[in-house]
Amino acid sequence: MLRNNTQAGAARRSLDQPAGTLFFGARCNDVSWVNEDQAVRITVSESAILQSFPAEYPFRGTRTKQFEQVGNAVPCLLAAHVASAASGVPFLQEALIQAA
Repeated sequence: MLRNNTQAGAARRSLDQPAGTLFFGARCNDVSWVNEDQAVRITVSESAILQSFPAEYPFRGTRTKQFEQVGNAVPCLLAAHVASAASGVPFLQEALIQAA
């Protein structure tokens, strides 16, 4: 299960559901994988994958800055679908995978 923060009402999603919005920053900085009674903070790479970035995408700076970059970016798949709709060029996911 993915938990977005430790506050009451935190979004919790099972692994077969899409990830909720990932919030990073002073107010919500505990995005964790939860398994029974153990919580493990999510890594920058894991958060990037949830946003459809390649696993080895080169985010730079401190860990905090890297999380900010993931959170501030338009997810790759969303950008591809928007560009496809705006241009009329069909979206081919295989081409996006090869480009990564």
